[in-house]
Amino acid sequence: MDNHADGRDKPARPRVVLMTTGGTIGTGADYGTRLPGAELLGLIPSVLGQIDVVLDEADNRPSPFFEPAEMLALAKRARGHLASPEVAGIVITFGTDAMDEMVYLLDVTNTSGKPIVATGAMFNTKSPYPDGPRNLHDALLVAASPAARGCGAVLVMNGAIHPGGEVVKINSMSIDAFASPKYGPLGSVEGGQVAFRRAVTGRETIAAGEIEPQVDLIATSVGMDARFVDASVAAGSRGMVLAAMGGGALPMPMMPRLRELAEGGFPILVASRCLLGGVRPPRGVHAAGRGMLLTAGDLPPHKARIKLMLALAAVRHLAPPDARRQLAAFFAPRQEAE
Repeated sequence: MDNHADGRDKPARPRVVLMTTGGTIGTGADYGTRLPGAELLGLIPSVLGQIDVVLDEADNRPSPFFEPAEMLALAKRARGHLASPEVAGIVITFGTDAMDEMVYLLDVTNTSGKPIVATGAMFNTKSPYPDGPRNLHDALLVAASPAARGCGAVLVMNGAIHPGGEVVKINSMSIDAFASPKYGPLGSVEGGQVAFRRAVTGRETIAAGEIEPQVDLIATSVGMDARFVDASVAAGSRGMVLAAMGGGALPMPMMPRLRELAEGGFPILVASRCLLGGVRPPRGVHAAGRGMLLTAGDLPPHKARIKLMLALAAVRHLAPPDARRQLAAFFAPRQEAE
């Protein structure tokens, strides 16, 4: 049911669907008090004169409660709204703990030209200085803006517009919790005006109808052996991501087992634990038949895991040689993939 914020239909205004879930933005004084979407919109009446907002109260749980398949279901739900010609864009409220993972999943699965905008809050609505109303106000403006078309999914908080493929949470407490360290934000919302200052670069999409949840993320450090790797495989993992040192360095005691697994066809994706930079393969590592030791490029480990889960689901119905070739193509540097 379409619940229009002011009860009137004004086709001249851009229509944005507001999908609400849990998280701090939808709480009162504590997590036991949940605010309905209409009450959230009541905190920002000025924007309702500019945008026709349609409510979809999709969920009410904090972000750490979500399973990967449930996150993908939210992404499919958002794409369903975007299929309507009347809808200009989507805003989805989400908890900030896993928001950078959610916005990446939204971005990599958004094949529409219309934007999906994730937002949330660091402080609840009853705190002395709640940030949720401003963030929601700005997110709605971005979702309604023609300038946001083609950006995929973005995260809007604290006045900044961040690309879904790059943004990470950098502070667990501050109102300025998110950043795009590698290349900076796309733009900002200033005085109620949406301003884009750069284009999205290197964006990719995966047409994913499913997701493979059995992918583990293992942090590496000096001297570690393969115990956690073996435990992951024994527990039924279908692939793993390694948070490597520097530009992809892995502990030497771990390497023999990793090579054995990768040469046997088990997908291992290497990402950097560094905030800046990434992991690039040695020349020819993506050639057919060279094993499944893959590299994540600029993606941080937790986003690389999302990509690997989607990629594994996309190839699960292929014969093993074809699946390995397709996985290698998913993770090849863009100049090699083209």
